[in-house]
Amino acid sequence: MNRRSMLRVIVGGWIPMIGCLSGPLLEEKPEGVILTRLSVDNNSKQHHDVMVTILYDGETVHSQKYHVEPREGNVMGGQILDIPRAESPGRVEIRASMDDHQERVTTLHELYDEGYVRGMVFIEESGEKLTFLLTHKESGCSSESPSSTEGGTSGSSFQQTELG
Repeated sequence: MNRRSMLRVIVGGWIPMIGCLSGPLLEEKPEGVILTRLSVDNNSKQHHDVMVTILYDGETVHSQKYHVEPREGNVMGGQILDIPRAESPGRVEIRASMDDHQERVTTLHELYDEGYVRGMVFIEESGEKLTFLLTHKESGCSSESPSSTEGGTSGSSFQQTELG
């Protein structure tokens, strides 16, 4: 391969990446995550009251008690919470308690360094236990800003956090 061909290959491979690299290399990357969606779902045969509080960077942005219907056949009771959408990543903490029992907490920024998180506060079939079910999408150079129902487009993971 001659010198010109080698330069074309090298330069041609780097040019598309310049836009990707300039942001992360030149700008300080904000720490934390963005919570894009949260629901409360009931897999038990009883009604339950669930108190959910969401904190961004230590500030309460959502706090409400939900009366969650029981599962009917194969359809779980529950609802999607109307939560404010953060404009930038932050330290996110979700607190949940069921029927005024002990509060359970998950700290998203300790589980994930960055990206977008969807979550579910899940009432297990016995009706005695809450579990956080979380999905995570990393933000990436080629990813678009997520909508309220979807995360970024690169890197994905699932995590279940036992409570109780």
